[in-house]
Amino acid sequence: MGLGAATTLAYALFDSFAILLAARLAWGLSWSFIRHASVTNLAATDPAARGQMMGFYSALSRTGGIAGIVLGELMFDIFGFEATFLLLALVSALAVPMPLRVGFTTSEHWRTAKEGGPNALLIAGLCVSAVGPGLVMSTLGFVLMDRIGESLTVAGLAIGIATLNGLLLGSRWIFDTACGPLFGALADRYGMRLSASMFFTSGLLALAALIVGDGVLILSAGILWFFASGTGLQVMLAGEASRHGSGYYARFATAGDVGAAASPLIGWSVVQAAMPNGAVFGAGGLLYVAGFAAALAAFRTKTGVPEHPD
Repeated sequence: MGLGAATTLAYALFDSFAILLAARLAWGLSWSFIRHASVTNLAATDPAARGQMMGFYSALSRTGGIAGIVLGELMFDIFGFEATFLLLALVSALAVPMPLRVGFTTSEHWRTAKEGGPNALLIAGLCVSAVGPGLVMSTLGFVLMDRIGESLTVAGLAIGIATLNGLLLGSRWIFDTACGPLFGALADRYGMRLSASMFFTSGLLALAALIVGDGVLILSAGILWFFASGTGLQVMLAGEASRHGSGYYARFATAGDVGAAASPLIGWSVVQAAMPNGAVFGAGGLLYVAGFAAALAAFRTKTGVPEHPD
């Protein structure tokens, strides 16, 4: 957190591109440590409630993100650029001692399980991040404009496609905030294998609706449906990965980041090839099928090993 406060302060004090770029990279490193420390603490919770706890973590994280965006814009309009980042750096600095006061703990399993955990779970996490945060979110604006046009009229009010695109993309954070704990609790109650089957099937049906559907209502409903399914998958897979130890969770997070970073190339390659825009969702469906198969392999119970051996 101290590193995050320092990088935020740098935004206010410097205007050099090289320094700002270095500060942005350092903030990304800081966030990686913050996320990892948070999951470390979650790994020490009751295994029977770990999915729900991961859902609460996702909800709180997204709530902070939404609040930061809104307050940041408001503060920028009132105080200006430099003053806003000075205030944010001060708030970040005040948070530095909080982890020490909370008393983060780690389970013996988390400390010792540096290896292990199925590679199939890493593949599943990569595929889920590749389709949702990567492929679909990066090309959604193009798909909306291609199918609907530059604007639409709702109850006599003209709404630009950029506005609609922003509302739909923002709904992903809303689902993370509102539904994360609920979906995590469902995974705890019914098990990872059944939950994976339910959420992957739901996501595939949503992608199928987006391929064949037309009109703003069907497209919007399909995107909301898909994002809700993605929230369930992210919470469930992250909760499962956390029980395999620090080293394994780091690989899981990296796999998801790689998927989210690389998959927009797939979506825009489809666009550049002048294929129907439904092919974007078709490519996402193929990745979801691969992720579904990997998740089933990761959560197999035929060997008699329970899904939560903790």
